[in-house]
Amino acid sequence: MLAHSSNIKTFPEHGTTAEILPQESNLNINTLFFQTIGLKGLSDSWQWQGMSNEEAIKCINTLLDLRGDYVHKNRSLISETDIEYFQKFIEALAGISANKARDYIYDKVGHYPWLYNKISPNALNFDSKRCTERA
Repeated sequence: MLAHSSNIKTFPEHGTTAEILPQESNLNINTLFFQTIGLKGLSDSWQWQGMSNEEAIKCINTLLDLRGDYVHKNRSLISETDIEYFQKFIEALAGISANKARDYIYDKVGHYPWLYNKISPNALNFDSKRCTERA
């Protein structure tokens, strides 16, 4: 078994995760990026024309619920249009997240690590029929 923890560098100037991240922040992605490179609030950037931050988080939670239902409960509630919608959604989140990390790294080291991701202003509108709280 490999000991991956020996490769992890800590950033003492960042304080502890509990001190820095807001209590309502239960998104693993925020913790991951904070603990690895010191970037706070990555998910705060998840918004664009037609999709508020609250709606984007609702959509990601819906997608995770769908995935859990499909994998663990053998429910096949996913349509082809759902797959197309969530594919575009993930592409938009990935591009926005990459841009946020890119800008953060630039601020720290003075060089951009990769090219800017162009996100269409009409990337995807919130769809309340697809992105709903599920029981």
